[in-house]
Amino acid sequence: MSLIPRRKDSLRINSQFGLLETNLSFAFIVLLSNKHLKFLSSLKQKKIRDRERKFLVEGIRLCEEAIKSQQTVESLLCVPDLLTSGRAEFFQNQCLAGSIPMYQIDSKTLSLLTETITPQGVVAIVKKQTWTLQSILQNAPQTLVAVENIRDPGNLGTILRSAAWFGIDALLLGANCVEPTNPKVIRASMGAIFHLPVVINVDIGRELTEDTFSKFTTYLADVSGKTDYAAVTFSGNSLLILGGETESISEQTKMHADVSVSIPGHGTGDSLNVSVAAAIFMAKIAQKSA
Repeated sequence: MSLIPRRKDSLRINSQFGLLETNLSFAFIVLLSNKHLKFLSSLKQKKIRDRERKFLVEGIRLCEEAIKSQQTVESLLCVPDLLTSGRAEFFQNQCLAGSIPMYQIDSKTLSLLTETITPQGVVAIVKKQTWTLQSILQNAPQTLVAVENIRDPGNLGTILRSAAWFGIDALLLGANCVEPTNPKVIRASMGAIFHLPVVINVDIGRELTEDTFSKFTTYLADVSGKTDYAAVTFSGNSLLILGGETESISEQTKMHADVSVSIPGHGTGDSLNVSVAAAIFMAKIAQKSA
């Protein structure tokens, strides 16, 4: 059931938020059954997200990013009393212009669907996009980042955010990585998840063994790496491989990397956080196209 305008009026672009602005008044048609609500709440579970190929997105900023991307936003659930800011009004008008179905819910219902302490009053139901390694390589990417054993949602989300910022073509998730549509990953990515292709369940070591990345120079990020990253010129096609902090990169992957690189420390501590290290490496890689 969708948002129904009471009258037509002119539309214009709001330069502050980049959203569609109108002075349309509107009404929600409320028809959210208990069965439907139970299903939506079940999307908080990974196994249900995997089966249904859908996930939940909380907050105006992230919902905006989902709508701007090529991913399909099936519908939105809104609490009108919490959507009173100018940005919220512009956002609702944008959804109206795009014919995205909107349902009115109350704060109690919202709490069943969200994980944040102070929800912003809107949740989107988004269809998962599926990428394969073959489809990524067919597009002739120049820079890829692959990760293994990244279990912390905050770290993966931050890596996604940095990868999108530095123009990485795709992110490859290897063994034992947290699922990219985990709510905490989505929030940490600040919407980058909607703009960067992510391939899951990639056996990075096997793909290296089978020369899948034969057109790439592979750089292994390792705290004990022999080459200072600052001395490396990332030219041509580059594949950066990073591992988790508790469990690092597999031996098979290490054996087939071309160059082992590190970020020298000049103070205390035994290593950098993996998402911080990833950003430093990606900033260096981005210089080749600057």
